[in-house]
Amino acid sequence: MQYNDLQYDFYATKIEYKDGFLNKEEKELKYKYIREVTLNKSIIERMFNMGTIRLFTNASSGMVNSKNHKAAGKNGIYIHCVKDAQEQYKKIKEIIDEGTENEN
Repeated sequence: MQYNDLQYDFYATKIEYKDGFLNKEEKELKYKYIREVTLNKSIIERMFNMGTIRLFTNASSGMVNSKNHKAAGKNGIYIHCVKDAQEQYKKIKEIIDEGTENEN
């Protein structure tokens, strides 16, 4: 139920994240500020061909708080329970690469 209200919108130069389950949260992250994109697959996620994609800015790179796995990191965005995660990871990296080229 918690993931039903999550929304990730990819545009030419930015991603927007919206969550409306218990608390409303919105976040916009411009591709030019993304410094790292990672894919993580726990053993359970691998069994279901899923994973978590993380988009980090300089301020958030490498900061993982295992006690609080919120979808939006303080200075980045976490996309949880992604189906076909490897393929989606590749697509997201391509979108970000194209978006940063468009801004230059």
